[in-house]
Amino acid sequence: MNFLNVYRYLLNYVTVSIKGGFTERFINLCNRENVYMWNSVYRNGELTANVFCKDFKKLSGIRKKSGVKIKIIKKCGIYFFIRRNEKRKILIPGICTALLIMLFMNNFIWNIEVTGTKKISPDEIIEMLSESGLKYGTFVPGFDEAQAGREAVNLSDGKILWLAVNIKGSRATVEVRDYVKQQGLNTDNTPCNIVANFDGIILSAYTHTGVQIIQNGSAVKKGDLIISGVYENENGTVDYLCADGEISAICENELKYKKASAKNKTERINLKDRYTLKLFGINIPLFLKSDDSLLDKISYTEYLTFDGYVIPIGLEKTTLYMSESASDEEFKEIREIDAFTNREYFKFKNSNIIKADYTISTDKDNYEISGKYSCIDFIGIKSPILKEN
Repeated sequence: MNFLNVYRYLLNYVTVSIKGGFTERFINLCNRENVYMWNSVYRNGELTANVFCKDFKKLSGIRKKSGVKIKIIKKCGIYFFIRRNEKRKILIPGICTALLIMLFMNNFIWNIEVTGTKKISPDEIIEMLSESGLKYGTFVPGFDEAQAGREAVNLSDGKILWLAVNIKGSRATVEVRDYVKQQGLNTDNTPCNIVANFDGIILSAYTHTGVQIIQNGSAVKKGDLIISGVYENENGTVDYLCADGEISAICENELKYKKASAKNKTERINLKDRYTLKLFGINIPLFLKSDDSLLDKISYTEYLTFDGYVIPIGLEKTTLYMSESASDEEFKEIREIDAFTNREYFKFKNSNIIKADYTISTDKDNYEISGKYSCIDFIGIKSPILKEN
């Protein structure tokens, strides 16, 4: 809802029709008398516009000077609404009570949204936050968002680098950054070099300890020296260091998946959907209960929103399904692509894929999917320095 429209509605206005006379003169006189009009439309010799009630009185003198005829075709505003419903004595108090309840319930958390995490599921994050005081139904005033974030990080056992909680109305947005172990981080001082553990092109290199040998943009092969742990001093002596740094590179990779066809496979068959109304923390089933203990369930809840605020009224959709044997021809492609994407996720979950090309081939006996990837990944492993005696 536009705030300007609310402002106009509170001040009360009328929609008028202007016909005959000199319409242009009427408009000029309105401008001279500071009569504000909006949503003006001129069609077939008739001008319609909205005018505030306080300015409508000025139109009497302007009408006489311009020779037009003015007719009220609509009345809008809080005053007219009350007048139209003054006989419905329970309506106005009911609306006010509902608004007060909504304003009060907006002081509680009814929706928690987690973003930014890949290693930890949102449900785990929400469970950590509940131990630090942030959960569904938490009273917002006086709640320490920063303290809740710090406690959740402490409860993550080092899995989370930082966590920020931002509360707007009844919605809490949680931004998470996973902890990423620095490449080449060493826990001892054993002299070593950093060498490439696969072929690639160096994208960026940050040397903490040692001497960087390969520059950005250079191609390396597996085993090439990237950061040397041998440091030559100005006086000719040599120090042996534990080389340490963070090196990223663009590399080419490949993933193949081959599966023999089968006559029958088990697939998920959706049976029915059920809906539950969530009203201020109360669950109201919109279905007749039955014994569904043997069926699997998937649930999703969507809450009403107003101008970015989450209203504690939502609808939960629960899909009931069971496993059933289905023909291989019908589900083979979807099933095998799903298996391939699972393998792809676990293989490249710590890499950034910038390009991927896929090939799918099928025959009567086999189903094969292959992918060729260009990835950005950390490169470099430690290689001990063998010192001559």
